[in-house]
Amino acid sequence: ADLATGGADECLIWNVFAKRGLGLNANAGSNNSVADQTEDYNVPEKCKLATSEANKTKAFNVYPNPAKGEFFISGKPTLNQGSVKVEIIDISGKTIKSFERKKNSVEAVSTSNMPKGVYIVNISENGNVIQKDKLIVE
Repeated sequence: ADLATGGADECLIWNVFAKRGLGLNANAGSNNSVADQTEDYNVPEKCKLATSEANKTKAFNVYPNPAKGEFFISGKPTLNQGSVKVEIIDISGKTIKSFERKKNSVEAVSTSNMPKGVYIVNISENGNVIQKDKLIVE
């Protein structure tokens, strides 16, 4: 099913299955036994940074993803001291949170008041969106 969308969620799918023991090296065992399965919690190398959305060319990293309780927005240390606007937008397009932060800082964002679901994290500078990330809140 993921290939129908170009594989956009491949790492998300691997992480969800691996979290439940159905990782890269899991084995169903033989047809003659119900007790010889092998659990595995590993994902492919390219998926080890939370999701396939982790990208070294991005100015900011949003992690962990999926988030439980909080997530972090980390700016590269090479960024200047200026600030950016961060908006957390729910699936209906409603802005849930909006705040300013320094570009080169690492700050935690609480998800305790956010219902489980999929959100968009918009990071903008001078009114222009410079980065968008999908965030899953568990």
